Amino acid sequence: MRLITKTLVIVFLLFGLWIDSVNGQREESYTVQKEKEGEAISIKTNGWKGEKVILLPSVIGPSLWCNPDFGNENLYHLIRFHGATERFGSLPARKYAGKTGIIIDTYLDDNNNPYAVILLDSTNEQIDALGERIGFFSELDIAKSLVGRTLYIENEVSLGISAEYCIEPDRRPRYKLQHMMQVTVTRAEWGTDLQHIHLFVKIKSGEELLFDGYDGYDYFDERYNIPDKWTHSGNYTRRFSGIKSFAEEFKKTQQQKAKPQIEKPEDTSLQEPPISTSLIKTSIGNFKVTKIQESDRFPPDCDKSLTAGCDNAMEGYKVLVIWLKSEEGKDHDIGFKLYENSAGVYVLSEDGSHTDRFSGGMIEEKLFIAFTPLETSKKFMLYWPDNSPIILYKPE
Repeated sequence: MRLITKTLVIVFLLFGLWIDSVNGQREESYTVQKEKEGEAISIKTNGWKGEKVILLPSVIGPSLWCNPDFGNENLYHLIRFHGATERFGSLPARKYAGKTGIIIDTYLDDNNNPYAVILLDSTNEQIDALGERIGFFSELDIAKSLVGRTLYIENEVSLGISAEYCIEPDRRPRYKLQHMMQVTVTRAEWGTDLQHIHLFVKIKSGEELLFDGYDGYDYFDERYNIPDKWTHSGNYTRRFSGIKSFAEEFKKTQQQKAKPQIEKPEDTSLQEPPISTSLIKTSIGNFKVTKIQESDRFPPDCDKSLTAGCDNAMEGYKVLVIWLKSEEGKDHDIGFKLYENSAGVYVLSEDGSHTDRFSGGMIEEKLFIAFTPLETSKKFMLYWPDNSPIILYKPE
């Protein structure tokens, strides 16, 4: 009996030691993971220094932009005087939300939450603001560069009605846009501490709608986005078809503006075969380019007085349509698959401007993919994933 008792004691002791060992390994693993996460966040937030920012109002209730007197009494954990504790240093929302300043330093708290030390423009006060709750003017510039642009909805999205903007988000009337519905960006304005920028768009009926974060919060530039475990966020590009990065587009545009306008000599060294012999290989079949067409509307040559779906290109842009032919002669069978299969397809003009595919499928029993390059762009090259570049003009 004593032997059994001793044996049980030893077993329990060994089990306890094993449990302690497992817990120790878990704690060590968690610590290492937390350190790695902190390093990654620090690298990103260090790049914020010198950025101009705004303290955004709370998403709770009607927007402070609608009612300046509204606001949570204190923004706990979000904004506080530099060096103060959260309990005694939180700042009144109705006094500080909407103020602007420059980031002079950044740091992480014990839970890897990023904070920015901001020197306020108006008062020269130094405050600490949670990095996830401030708006960057650099990001707003990207959003404003889209004003006037025509885009096409990806999948389905539920938008707020602009005229009802000052109603609480949960009570705001919704408008559902279906896949490939056309919208024109009308304005971009500051939003809330969760949906930093509200993008406003107009649909064909003339109604103005806004992306207000109802079905997920969106950002324009990865540099300013810190993943938040409490919210579902993603890049605004997920809302529109055929677009990879608004931030990259904006950067290229700025670089183009900064370059001196020097006339380039005609490049006559290209010796690619004519476009009629170029073959595009895809998972749904092989295609030949049969015709290149430029137009001021889409579909090309449509009559607005007769066709409801006839749309003019945005001012300063044109429509480039590449007509295709299935090598297997199955145009009707694969027309509806072409749009999805051509994701990632783009064209480059001779001046280096990049334009993603915005539409594709079948018009009047002919296969096509379409782009909206700048009106001044010419001499295009077609880039289709897993295929060699295709010259869309005959070399001189």
